Amino acid sequence: MSAIHEHAPIDASRWDLGRRAAHRRGELSLSIKEVARRAGMAPSYISYLEQHPPNLSRAALERLARALETSPMTLLGADTGLPPEGARTVVRQPPLEILDTEQSMALIKPGGVGRIAFSAENATSPTVLTLDFLVIDDDIVFRTAPRGTVTGHAVCYVSSQVDRVDGVMRQGWSVLVKGQARQVRDPREVEALAAVAHVHSWTGDARDATSGSRRAG
Repeated sequence: MSAIHEHAPIDASRWDLGRRAAHRRGELSLSIKEVARRAGMAPSYISYLEQHPPNLSRAALERLARALETSPMTLLGADTGLPPEGARTVVRQPPLEILDTEQSMALIKPGGVGRIAFSAENATSPTVLTLDFLVIDDDIVFRTAPRGTVTGHAVCYVSSQVDRVDGVMRQGWSVLVKGQARQVRDPREVEALAAVAHVHSWTGDARDATSGSRRAG
């Protein structure tokens, strides 16, 4: 087993460390000068390392990671294949906060990708599928295949879950909605929804059946 000295240079040439650092700086809306001040480095050096493979010591890499509120492992791209929460973090365990209904609906209001869960007839376990969705008033609207699993089996009481998790920063949120699902068949209702609910399939294929789940709690 070999040991790496604290001041030994990190071979970052095979990682996009600079691009990862620049991307993380953008996520935090920090200027190059702000990152440089946090890391105790010159702004010109931060600018350089964002565009070139840097020759960082381990101590410098750790200072840069702290400045960007992330971990050295993430900057090196070494945790990209790990499952959620599998990455080490420099952030302490955050407190758990219970969201109320208004906060929860505000988080999922922009729409996006979520999951729908239901129990199909004679199934031995619940079915969980990924779907694009939008929120119209208090209804969750999603588009699926006319003869797909959801259309054929999910006209019932269902659960829908949406979450966003940052495993490195140990923060995120998860919203679970329960309600009655139904397929939208009335031509006038379909037309009205089509005018405001531009839902596309996240798989990229054509899905022409529109369904909705009315929030129950």
